Amino acid sequence: MTHTCLNTIKTYAFVVLFIAGWWAFAFNKASTDQTPLAKRQDLMVSPSPIALDTAITAIDRHLLQEALAGDYRLMARLIADWDIDAQILTTKGFQGIARLSHSDFLQSQSLIRTLQSKEAAGKSRSLYQIAHPFVIDDVGSVIHTRQPDRNFLPQTYVAASFLLALVPPHQIVALPRNLRNETHLYPLSLTSQIPLDIDRYQGEKLFQARPDIAFVAHYSHPDTIQALRNQGILLYTMKDLTTLPDISEELLRVGAVANKPLEAELLKLFIDAAIIALDNQQVVFVKHFEQCTQKLPTVLVVNYHHTFSVPTMKTLTGQLLSRMQAIDLSLKYAAERRHENEWMAMIDRERLLKLDPDFLIVATDHVQALEDELYHDHSLQGLSAIRNRRLIVVNHAIQNSPSQYVVLAYHDLIHALMNLL
Repeated sequence: MTHTCLNTIKTYAFVVLFIAGWWAFAFNKASTDQTPLAKRQDLMVSPSPIALDTAITAIDRHLLQEALAGDYRLMARLIADWDIDAQILTTKGFQGIARLSHSDFLQSQSLIRTLQSKEAAGKSRSLYQIAHPFVIDDVGSVIHTRQPDRNFLPQTYVAASFLLALVPPHQIVALPRNLRNETHLYPLSLTSQIPLDIDRYQGEKLFQARPDIAFVAHYSHPDTIQALRNQGILLYTMKDLTTLPDISEELLRVGAVANKPLEAELLKLFIDAAIIALDNQQVVFVKHFEQCTQKLPTVLVVNYHHTFSVPTMKTLTGQLLSRMQAIDLSLKYAAERRHENEWMAMIDRERLLKLDPDFLIVATDHVQALEDELYHDHSLQGLSAIRNRRLIVVNHAIQNSPSQYVVLAYHDLIHALMNLL
């Protein structure tokens, strides 16, 4: 009995010692781990805000121009990239960031999938023509859409810009005179595939090419209009496109007439998405100065043709500047001079010096030559923009292009600022 009790006591003692030792080990381990755990917690601080230069994807002008020229896959890809950019900026706390509507975004991605299938695209075009058997041009003429594979005679730069992006070159009979000289927009590799120009010396050749529809301007010479009618050519009359909605609406109508409604809709959505993406870049630009607690810079845009002038809201450039109200001085100057209903407001060097913008953007037809001239103009050395190398010279023709290339005009205004951050 005594031996049995002794064994029992030893057993209990072993159990007690084992439990005590286990707890001591656990307690000691917790104590030794406390310091490194505290250190790890100290290191787990909130992530710093994303740097502005990585907060948003730079909008590559070359890619933008390729897409506007009719690269539909690139359009869809860039639309998706910009949508992701907008989401990232929103999650990082940027205020005022916009995106395509959800339905427009899905439509853009659906359109590219349809266009990648020849059969699906054909069916969609047939359904579109049933639903929209005709369009009405800018003077009320009815143009039927259910006639594929037409040949086109674009008398205006705008119609040619749309058609070069929508249809293959062999469907374009001729180009407006001097358009092929605009190689900054229309590469020779493309325009060389269209041998004829629209001028009085090639009239007979144009008629022999048998265009089905001629896109003419409302100001076209009556004799030209009558000659086209005498040849049995259907006329589509276009008025001046003075606003972004005008450009989009005309693009969709031309797309319907050219039997390219899907392509025209995707291009229209791309224009919308690109303008929004550039708006977002302006938000980033403004935020940069807020974070640095610096004064928000001012921007003045002027045209230069022997003298300086400021665009008004009647121009496309003016309407783009209205999207930059936080920093733009141009429209304010025009309003103060009561030139809102005119195309431009003249401004001399004395007033330039008085306004003294932080950024001076000059639109001209001679970009490189004018930049050198202005930097060496003694009368302008007092300008902050000259002293700080914040003079930007942009292409005047692009700034006044009432076509899909208006996106490039806005890009040049915004990108000029982003490059100087």
